[in-house]
Amino acid sequence: MGLSGFRKRIVMIIGCCLTGACVIFVSWGCARTSRTNESIIQGSSKTQKEKSQPPRGAMTVKVYFFKGDKLVEVERRVESTDPLKAAISNLLAGPTSSEKSEGISTAIPEGVRLISSSIESGVARLDFSEEMKKYGGGSTWVIAIENQIKKTVSANCRDVENIEIFIEGIPSEESLQP
Repeated sequence: MGLSGFRKRIVMIIGCCLTGACVIFVSWGCARTSRTNESIIQGSSKTQKEKSQPPRGAMTVKVYFFKGDKLVEVERRVESTDPLKAAISNLLAGPTSSEKSEGISTAIPEGVRLISSSIESGVARLDFSEEMKKYGGGSTWVIAIENQIKKTVSANCRDVENIEIFIEGIPSEESLQP
């Protein structure tokens, strides 16, 4: 066998290896897709079998909590068509028990409700219930609350340039006093 015959064999062996690798890769991807397509949407106990795409209204929101003195991102899978309300609702719900066991916490007091939210001309306006005032006082705490809210909104609403926070209709600068 001459040199050109040897090259042909090498090319054929490489081609077979690449074909085999492609088959394995595609098979692995299909198997992985079938496992991940059966998911449980947080807040719902029913399992949904997804065929080719997630159910309408299913999305992932990013929520910011504290781990020590650092803000950390937590992703939550939710059923919603409104990323702002979904993100804020998950923020107000606080860390899950497993997140708490990992040292994740929130500066936002328990029982706070979102009264209203809107985005107009790049400005997000969020009005929270009076329970927000039960944070215990201190300028550091106020900054922590505002940072959690602002980082969560910014991560989920790319078109927002400014965020206004209200407590029962009063701007947070006036209602959240240290």
